[in-house]
Amino acid sequence: MKKYYSILLTFLCFTIITSCNDEEVISDKNPDDEINQTEETVLKADTVTKNLLIEGAELKAGTPPASNGNISFSVKETEQSAFLNKGFKIGITTNDNFDGAYILVKSTDNEKADSYFDIPNTPPSYNKKNTKTKSRFSSKKIKTNFEDNEIEVNFTNNIQPGKFCYFVCIYNNQGYVSAPTEVCVEVEAWGGNTALVGTWNFSKEIKTIENKTKTILLNQEDCDEGYIYCGNQKELVVDNAYCHTIKSLPLTFNADGTYEFENKVNSKNLDYNASMEACSAIIKNEETTYQSKGNWAYNEDEDKLTLVEFEYIEDINGTINKKTYVNGELSIVGLTTFTNSELIITDEYTDENYNEEGNIEVITEKLEYFFTKQ
Repeated sequence: MKKYYSILLTFLCFTIITSCNDEEVISDKNPDDEINQTEETVLKADTVTKNLLIEGAELKAGTPPASNGNISFSVKETEQSAFLNKGFKIGITTNDNFDGAYILVKSTDNEKADSYFDIPNTPPSYNKKNTKTKSRFSSKKIKTNFEDNEIEVNFTNNIQPGKFCYFVCIYNNQGYVSAPTEVCVEVEAWGGNTALVGTWNFSKEIKTIENKTKTILLNQEDCDEGYIYCGNQKELVVDNAYCHTIKSLPLTFNADGTYEFENKVNSKNLDYNASMEACSAIIKNEETTYQSKGNWAYNEDEDKLTLVEFEYIEDINGTINKKTYVNGELSIVGLTTFTNSELIITDEYTDENYNEEGNIEVITEKLEYFFTKQ
């Protein structure tokens, strides 16, 4: 009998120890680490090339013509993020006239593709960056004077998270080809930080323009001035030409890498054409509900959050607008800091405008959006 109890006790102890060890193994697995590890995958150059979509481009066998000088350019960054089903953009800045660009993909282990893209400098391959839209958290737009050219590169569904690089160079109709610039891309996986999962409610916005800071709370009106140029060359300054009030803005991050938010805003906007004709301020009132759905990605190296919108519904005074993006649309891109109870998304950019003397001045604007965990 004692021997029986001894064997039974030994078996129970072994079972308990084994169960505890199994639980420890499961608890040690960090889903964020697993997601981030997929982004280190080396993507094959030929596989990437076959799954890039560049409207207006021609895929040619071999390698691009060699550089022979007399033309130059620069790119905004030599390391960039790309997103599943979305892709990335290549910004080209140059003072030279050019007729197109060549792109050759290579893997991070230096394997070059067997073919390259010849992209003529004509729409729709290139887009002029004449305007920039503020994040979907704001209903305002700003104008810029940047004349950089952007090449939009989309992905098929076959591109997976990982890394690759590409060489880009430009050419002109005189046969000159610039020196190539190498850019490396990390294709972000959706999600990437489980601490963000849940619903966050907007609480306030801190706006900094040229070192002047203003805090706008939920349900607090924020206004900017505007101008009217009448037919008699008379200029009128309208103090509260553009006003908006965020009534509610819940933002939900799901564990599967999807997101959704609903932004309810009351706005008062200057009707410019009617005001110019009357030579007095005419203001239109709008009640807007903007519902956005898509995917989110968190870059752990840069603490950067990106929302890629795939569909939205906008209700302006009862008029409904809907849109679906096959390749997605960048909605929010911002540096992110957060605790268990507070999330801050920061969007910072520069804007070029002409001043009263006709000279270009650069204005820096930073927007910080604060959210509290529900």
